[in-house]
Amino acid sequence: MCSRKWLILALVACALASACSDYNTNLSIQTSSSILTFVSPAAATVGGQGFTITANGSGFTTGALIMWNGTALTTTLVSSSQLTAPVPASNLATAGTVQVAVEIPGSAVSPTQNIYSTTTSAISNVVLFTINPVPGPEPTITSISAPSTSLASTPYCQPNGFALTVMGSNFVNGSVVNWNGSPRATTFGSSNQLTAAISAADAAFPGTARISVSNLSGSAPSNTVSFTMITPVTGLPLPVISSLSQTSVTAGSPTFDLVVAGNSFVPCSAVQWDGVTQPTTFVSSTQLTATIPAADFFTAGPGTTARNVNVTVFTLAPGGGSSGAILFTINP
Repeated sequence: MCSRKWLILALVACALASACSDYNTNLSIQTSSSILTFVSPAAATVGGQGFTITANGSGFTTGALIMWNGTALTTTLVSSSQLTAPVPASNLATAGTVQVAVEIPGSAVSPTQNIYSTTTSAISNVVLFTINPVPGPEPTITSISAPSTSLASTPYCQPNGFALTVMGSNFVNGSVVNWNGSPRATTFGSSNQLTAAISAADAAFPGTARISVSNLSGSAPSNTVSFTMITPVTGLPLPVISSLSQTSVTAGSPTFDLVVAGNSFVPCSAVQWDGVTQPTTFVSSTQLTATIPAADFFTAGPGTTARNVNVTVFTLAPGGGSSGAILFTINP
């Protein structure tokens, strides 16, 4: 009986010894220790020539690999903070984005993994590499016009926006009309015509806007053409205010938005705080919103006296003018 017991113990010991001989003893844990900060270059053009990519970061070790959309590149360890690898031209066949990461092979086996595994890998964070499309021909503007004038102008301070027609060449589906450098919703008509939605706020005040066209193909933007907001032929209405969203505040309060209700408001109407124009958003002919800065609430009146402020609305000429006032109180 005793000899049988010792035989069983001997068999168990041998099994454990065999398992230990296969167990991964490389306990240099790399999980999450490698950080990929940026890659250089960060972009290429579809169909371009192969190049050498440099991965910069920290925690790189011997055997580290630069991964290109999950496929390992032939990698050279420069230092613990830099790796390099050749990227073949075949990897640049399609425009889009590529996920670049760094793999550190040989980290410790996770407790949930099979004990007979001999290696594991840790992957860094991902940095995106962009493969840009081949730039197309540069767009060109030959003329622009608004429905109201059929010219490169429109009366300022009109209650509605308008459709700006842009004529030229080399426009593509996805071309964007820019208003003073900012893109506007654009409809593609043909390679020679685009239509852009210009808001009432864009043309609220007199002046000149710079119009250009950008193509998504990566080509340079077009030439720039001027569009002018001219004086309206008819006078603008006199604004009338009827109420404020609030009529008092405590001294020292933070910046807030004041809603002004009334009628005959137009896009160039502005809320004035004791005669000083405040940043105003035109909502409709019956509502404006103004941002009142905290600086106007630092103090009330002298001592414990409240301070009253006149809130009015002003509209540009021709016509226009100042509305009646509503008192706003700043309490101590």
